[in-house]
Amino acid sequence: MNAPTVRLADVAEINPRLKVRPAADEPVAFLGMADVDATDGKTTPGGKRPFASVAKGYTPFLDGDLLVAKITPCFENGKIAQANLHLPVGMGSTEFHVIRPKPGVLDARYALQLLRTPAVRAAGERRMTGSGGQRRVPANFLQSLPVSLPSLDEQRRIADILDRADALRTRRRQTSDLLDDLAASVHIDMFGDPHTNPMGWLSAPLGDLARVIRGASPRPAGDPRYFGGPIPWLKISDITASPGLTVSHIKEGVTEAGRDRSVLLKTGSLILTNSATVGIPKFLGVDACIHDGFLALLDLDPRVNSVFLYFSLLLRRKHLAAMAPQGTQKNLNTGIAKALSISVPPRHAQDAFVTTMERLGVARRSAELHRSQTDALIAALQHRAFRGEL
Repeated sequence: MNAPTVRLADVAEINPRLKVRPAADEPVAFLGMADVDATDGKTTPGGKRPFASVAKGYTPFLDGDLLVAKITPCFENGKIAQANLHLPVGMGSTEFHVIRPKPGVLDARYALQLLRTPAVRAAGERRMTGSGGQRRVPANFLQSLPVSLPSLDEQRRIADILDRADALRTRRRQTSDLLDDLAASVHIDMFGDPHTNPMGWLSAPLGDLARVIRGASPRPAGDPRYFGGPIPWLKISDITASPGLTVSHIKEGVTEAGRDRSVLLKTGSLILTNSATVGIPKFLGVDACIHDGFLALLDLDPRVNSVFLYFSLLLRRKHLAAMAPQGTQKNLNTGIAKALSISVPPRHAQDAFVTTMERLGVARRSAELHRSQTDALIAALQHRAFRGEL
């Protein structure tokens, strides 16, 4: 199929204004970044607010519009979704770009599937402007994005195939999540809620149980020596895309020249996200560099088993996120992390818990394999779909 290629701005409005403004007391939906599901490309209906209370300083959109998170790491994490509101008008974060496909020309689900492809997200990341945690995808990237434009019926057929593949991926992810929930339940049964410590275990600040260090920024992304090197460079998107305890599939690299301003960690190191998506613990499956969006927990005290500590932190994730100061995005500083109180049951009890986790490992590895195979299938389908080969 030889479909014409057009710019996205030719077939969709980018960041359109409201043509009809609601009355001051009319309720509108309000969406924050947390209302966007990076897994299935949908939003929650959002909360309700009077239009007057959100008329200034927020991004307007309509039910059915596409929302694209512009700020790092939300864009890389796939926070790209179709608004699914209970009201006709929505207002939301200023960190959203809004795309409104032209009716009868561009199918919204087709456009959404295109925007969520790894190729488009990688291209958008390369075009980000700004520095550090304030880097954003510019609107002109979306305006100039090339779109293969088959007939509307063909767009809908492609979108339907990819939607069904996404539904399969969601089910695979739910299986992994259920295994995580089971592991967390075992932890709570054995040791109680790690936040309230109802069993009265001895406790210690995290800073007394591990050497807590923060990653560091490498050379600027525009430096030709920065990306593409032999040393894996960990990103928040690698963490959120990795089920289970370990992250191994790291997409980018940093060269030897970039190491002078980054932190290189060894395989098996326990890390914790501390920016934007706060409080996700992972073990490194490979040697990798980390930036300042991560904390590393090194030289663990013999009193704690690393897997026990992983689940203690996982179960404290909401608490950690609440502790993180809110700027443009949440950021858990090293001092707060070091002060976090950790229950320390006897080591033999921790080791018994880890033995139970090892028995769950077979099921977890099987679930992760199925999920990896599903991800590869979807990537192949996306590649073929937008080349006119599906």
